[in-house]
Amino acid sequence: MSSRAPVFSRGFILLCGATILWSSAHYLVLTAIPVFLTRMGLAAGFVGAFVGAFAILALTVRFPVGIAVDRLGSRAFGAAGAGLLAVACLLYALVPSVPARLPFATAVPLLLPIAGIAHGVGFGTYGTSASSFVAYAAPVARRGEAVGYYGVLLNVAKAAAAGVSLLIVAAWGFSVLLGMAAVMAGLAAILWSTLADAPRPARASSSTSQRFRFESKVLVPSLVGAAMAAGAGVALAFVPLVGLERGVANPGIYFTAVAFASILFRIVAGRVADSYGRSVSIVPGMLFVSAGLMLVAHASSTEMLALAGAVCGIGLASADPALQALVMDVAEPDRRGSAMATYYALVDLGVSAGSAAAGQLVPVWGYGGAFTAGSCAPLVGLGGFVGYTSLGRFRRSRRKAGADGPS
Repeated sequence: MSSRAPVFSRGFILLCGATILWSSAHYLVLTAIPVFLTRMGLAAGFVGAFVGAFAILALTVRFPVGIAVDRLGSRAFGAAGAGLLAVACLLYALVPSVPARLPFATAVPLLLPIAGIAHGVGFGTYGTSASSFVAYAAPVARRGEAVGYYGVLLNVAKAAAAGVSLLIVAAWGFSVLLGMAAVMAGLAAILWSTLADAPRPARASSSTSQRFRFESKVLVPSLVGAAMAAGAGVALAFVPLVGLERGVANPGIYFTAVAFASILFRIVAGRVADSYGRSVSIVPGMLFVSAGLMLVAHASSTEMLALAGAVCGIGLASADPALQALVMDVAEPDRRGSAMATYYALVDLGVSAGSAAAGQLVPVWGYGGAFTAGSCAPLVGLGGFVGYTSLGRFRRSRRKAGADGPS
């Protein structure tokens, strides 16, 4: 395939439109969830556990969805994922008006975990379907660039939604916010229903009956992504709360800064990864994510929180497209859906572990200590990645020396 094969096919354009709507809805809700939970009197430990459980739910559906996408295409699953987000928004809106509580945890409203299940399952279904569509539709020589464009649109929506989420809550309340998100998610589902699937290679008949497949070939980039996501999970659960505790009127500015920095750097980073190798983007990206989380640990003003978000955004924009492109590079041609499911499943696991661990650390070390601990996670992933690539070069040099040496 030509290196100048078009990235923006009709299907890719429709996918991007649907994803702008879906991402806007998702981040309107996700930014407000920690505040929503604390206003119901739920503790920081529960907030961390809720965000962690959300990621685990997404993880559980990624493998079967990835396999199904390989067999059947992305369209039905993308529409279902967006529809589940709309349902989750409506259930969240009903939580305050339904007095029933869980019998084994009387502080928790009955509808809250049901809404969280719909949200998490929908998130995993949508994300796997959309990333698999990109994996199949993107020209081989322009994968990093295609992932970069897609990520830019995700982050445009994230920037707008995260920046206004808590402002909408302050002005009109959670019900209006959730109603807006439900409409956006519904429109995304409609767009998905008009999308034609990207061509997929024929699959071996022996693999069509599987319901779960872990793609070991993509384990290393997936674990690196998980380590980066563990730090991001701390931010996802606790940036809104640390900002409010320290007097920042709109802590959603952190997510807006992450998104805008990602928008500015993601396309360039994708092209760099295509031209000069994946490591050139992954290594500095992980360092930037760690530095941004460390800045959050000490942020006490809007400006500092915005700076921390910008630094994290640069890191994510650099590392994430390169990691996804690396997954596409090493995956079997007919298993890209399963490969992307493996990547995102481990990313979900990272988010879950990071947010849940931080929820336990906050009562002991405070928000600053939790974010300091979170900043170490990307460094652990970076160490593993550098070690793996160095070992790979060592093995290749040994093979070459054996081939060139005396027989």
